[in-house]
Amino acid sequence: IRAEGAKALAPTIRDSTSMTSINLRANALGPEGAKALAPAICDSPSVTSIDVGYNRIDQAASLELLAAMKGKHMVSIGMADCDLGVEGSKVVAEMISVMASLTRVDVRDNDLGTHSKDVLRKAVEGRSGLKLLL
Repeated sequence: IRAEGAKALAPTIRDSTSMTSINLRANALGPEGAKALAPAICDSPSVTSIDVGYNRIDQAASLELLAAMKGKHMVSIGMADCDLGVEGSKVVAEMISVMASLTRVDVRDNDLGTHSKDVLRKAVEGRSGLKLLL
């Protein structure tokens, strides 16, 4: 759908009271499309699951998306190949530790180093029912 499609979809995401899941995996959103979705996700009263993996999203856009999810009752977060880096992995680890509702987090293909992966694994310790995909 590219960035243009994401911009067109954003008002629907923001205004829907029944949309719980958004799967935009591998839709060439790019940073511009991801940044267009962030405010809609933040304002959405119902979204609990999102997958924006494999969209050529840069770290800044990934961090905006993660910030939009804070304080929500997310069940599933898909951020594979989203250039999370060290900073993004710390944010995801923090979200894991405070979001009891999470059951699945996909951060594969983010070139996370050993330390970042260890931080994420530690955040998942003791959380039965949460699947972390590294």
